[in-house]
Amino acid sequence: VENGELLTIVTVNCYDSSAAKVVVARRITNIKERAFANQKNPSKIINECSQNIPLSVQGIFQDIM
Repeated sequence: VENGELLTIVTVNCYDSSAAKVVVARRITNIKERAFANQKNPSKIINECSQNIPLSVQGIFQDIM
């Protein structure tokens, strides 16, 4: 960059945007936020956040947890 020129960097992201992975990411974020906010037993937080997970997501969620 010379003489005050503006440099723009363009990136391309190629992430898998499957709906199941989005649901899992949200559940994991929820688990982390709740664990940070209180001192509950981690297994209780995980169990509470694991309830009512759609069948299509359960396999991915269980692989991560």
